[in-house]
Amino acid sequence: MKIYSVKWKYGVCAAALMLTPMLSGGPIISQAQAEQASFPSGITAGVEVSLLKPHHSEGQIEGYGYDPATLAWIGYQFENGLGIRGRWWQYNERTSDPAASRYDKIKMETFDLEATKAFTMGSIKGIVSGGVRFANYREDSGASVLRVPSAYGLVAGLELRKPIYGGFSLFGEGRQSFMFDGSWSDGASSEKNIAFTISELKIGVEYSYPLMRTGLDLFGRVAGQAQYWSGMSDGDSESTGLFGASFMVGIRAGGGSYASDDTDAGHKYPSGFTAGTEVSLLKPHHTEGQIEGYGYDPATLAWIGYQFQNGLGIRGRWWQYNERTSDPAASTYDKIKMETVDIEVTQAFKLGSMKGLVSG
Repeated sequence: MKIYSVKWKYGVCAAALMLTPMLSGGPIISQAQAEQASFPSGITAGVEVSLLKPHHSEGQIEGYGYDPATLAWIGYQFENGLGIRGRWWQYNERTSDPAASRYDKIKMETFDLEATKAFTMGSIKGIVSGGVRFANYREDSGASVLRVPSAYGLVAGLELRKPIYGGFSLFGEGRQSFMFDGSWSDGASSEKNIAFTISELKIGVEYSYPLMRTGLDLFGRVAGQAQYWSGMSDGDSESTGLFGASFMVGIRAGGGSYASDDTDAGHKYPSGFTAGTEVSLLKPHHTEGQIEGYGYDPATLAWIGYQFQNGLGIRGRWWQYNERTSDPAASTYDKIKMETVDIEVTQAFKLGSMKGLVSG
């Protein structure tokens, strides 16, 4: 019998049927307020120290703990919300086993140059960004040395901040880049014209405080952080991930109607419970195509949550796919089980006639 564990290699193709009651009613903020906002102009800069632990998608990494990584950035934002920003990030750690004469090392580095645009959605404040990224990766594992020396590509990001009380805010940040390099080498072999992706996510809490007579806000953030570099290790068949916590301090321009926490004043979102269930018909696939016998089988999603009049809410979600296939003639019995449980904070918003929900 073969039992497959859950890995990033799985993909699903699906059709879904969803049944859910939806909240309605309540005056929601119009787009006009966002269009009339003036944005603070000035410099933005900061530094972040993260404690991250590396993981491999196939689990073959040992000896590393939660070690520091560094992010630094500087930029400028104009009154219309447009800006420019440079970011540098590096993780560079090593581990050793002198008894076995083994010395391992992982170095990951990125440099971004990007345009930014500030925006508001009700009381949510955000920044979208896009630009170019340069990256390099090196992994020493015993006698094996893997190098991706000079990758280049495009990066896009989204940052959202929701004031909740005083100077405190909830925030989330996601970044995605598509990278390319002319060479890849592990010492014994090399490849040409490789491609890979870098995915990044942060969710946490921020506190900001205006610096008197400077026009600047000082802010600090504490967050959970994850990164995923696809196809970087073990002959490009294995991915490398980082997970941990980050601690940031920075400054940004203050003032402007964008800085007000009362953008939603006088406007209410529908409040109450939200719940539903979804049945999907899914067929599993492998990235290397080595899976047979499965069809479009059912998967189940169920959730329940509550939304308040300010648009904030909380939600729990459970999802499961659990199917098996058999070939009695060959005495093989295969099974795939995938399951997730989410607990998340939600925030409703409206942008013109579009209604939305962000969560994390």
